[in-house]
Amino acid sequence: ERERGGQCAPPERVSGGLRAPAAGGDSARPRGRRGQRAERERGGQCAPPERVSGGQCATMSERLESGEEAESRPECADLGGEEQAVEAAGVDCDEPDEPNRSIDQVSTRLFQDQKESFANCDSSNKGIILKRILNGRRSSFPAVVETTQLSYYERYKAYQDYILGDTKPSEVQDFIAEYLEKVLEPYGWQAIWSNDMFEVLVEVTDLETSNLRAVVKLTEPFRYESETYSLNMEGMESFLEAKNHQVPLQELYVAFDESGEFEQTALAIEHLRFFYQHIWRIWDEDDDDDDFDYFVRCCEPRLKLYYDILEDRVPVDLIAEYNQLLSKCEETYKEFIKVRNDISTSDSESELNNVSMVEGVKLCEELDKLKYKLQIMESPLYR
Repeated sequence: ERERGGQCAPPERVSGGLRAPAAGGDSARPRGRRGQRAERERGGQCAPPERVSGGQCATMSERLESGEEAESRPECADLGGEEQAVEAAGVDCDEPDEPNRSIDQVSTRLFQDQKESFANCDSSNKGIILKRILNGRRSSFPAVVETTQLSYYERYKAYQDYILGDTKPSEVQDFIAEYLEKVLEPYGWQAIWSNDMFEVLVEVTDLETSNLRAVVKLTEPFRYESETYSLNMEGMESFLEAKNHQVPLQELYVAFDESGEFEQTALAIEHLRFFYQHIWRIWDEDDDDDDFDYFVRCCEPRLKLYYDILEDRVPVDLIAEYNQLLSKCEETYKEFIKVRNDISTSDSESELNNVSMVEGVKLCEELDKLKYKLQIMESPLYR
């Protein structure tokens, strides 16, 4: 039947089941490793070519004869035992765009995350690795020290051990000023003064830590950028004189210095800026119940909430509700402060004053309800 080219013979029964007969011609190969070895010894067709890294295909015997096995591997395979670690770190050995990748470049990417993990394990500010970045600014400004990529653990230890401790709400401002007095370099460092109106390069000549401000002067050459306000050096100098050359420390971004002398200054300002942007509430110091640990009751849960939102651990609808309550609470507090100030400056026997007192009581009750809701939502147990 095979000689006539017809259909294959019916399967032949063997011990252990059915075995299909050979399909005929040279296309049939013995099954199993022994059969393949016997086929190669008889000069038959070799086993299918094996695919090797680098995209080329060759049989094992051809690679052994031509010595291609070592040559066909990509360049980054020369790292030997580090090959698997490089692949795990996201370094593609077969990238055609970087054929001359050096070992130093690969090592930099491989151990970048390891360096950051070392920084997270150090409880002191000196253990935090700071980076040099342009921070999205144009080339006319120097690079600034990157401090925004701090972990929850790093900020937690800074506020608990170095800044706040067991302070009460009424003592927070004094504790922060004392911390800045110890850590900040008093003068001689450059920074970018950045706000909603402009950015300008300044040099710090003195500090006023009691009111969280720095005394600055313009640098030479004059470096200034703004999309809405066009000022020359003379106009900016007049603007600074009107402010007694004092600017908020929160608006200063320390310029990078190769010596690393001002890295702790940049880190301290980052802790200050983060605290007043994400932790402190304008009504915290005005709380009637001042006898409690501010870090435990307010700072820790708000810090945890910030990182839970950052890491997508909080539902979107809950985030929207919290932000809405926060805005409502801020507006109510401002209205309450305005009414309270009006009462204190008006005649106590006037009819208008009585109306204001009733309104003040209503605002105070509404404010307490909003603050309670915020406190519940800030608690990790609620989330």
